[in-house]
Amino acid sequence: MFFLYHLATDYDGTADRNFRGPAKAALLTALYEKIEGGDPADLGLVEVYLTEPAEYGFPKTRALPQNLIPKECGPWFGHLASEEEPLLPSWGEVLAHYDDDDRLQAIEFYGSRYGGFVSRDPSLKPTMRGRLKRLNEGPIYITARITGEPD
Repeated sequence: MFFLYHLATDYDGTADRNFRGPAKAALLTALYEKIEGGDPADLGLVEVYLTEPAEYGFPKTRALPQNLIPKECGPWFGHLASEEEPLLPSWGEVLAHYDDDDRLQAIEFYGSRYGGFVSRDPSLKPTMRGRLKRLNEGPIYITARITGEPD
């Protein structure tokens, strides 16, 4: 039974299926460029409440609405519009991280056991622990974060 459980929870393979390959790179690049060039309010991004400064490694974070997230990238549900703003994000959301000048720095597929991180800067990485695995080299870098089972 333990062996079957681990077959069903191959986070490394799941991250590859969600974020690896030319088709996924094209989708994630298009998403990044759309958010980078658009107005966050017009795109429907929602401010994320930070419990401490730069909680995610960036001064400002916004959650993406469901309609922006490519369905081909897996079960990421995005933020469903509500009157509760700013929001506390939960696992499965997709977050856009910004610098002090409100320029997009990264998009993070925020998961507990694995996730994805998309950025123009190859030195940026998520703050959550986990093994990082580069899936696409620039100009938009795509990196998977694999945590697997918690310690």
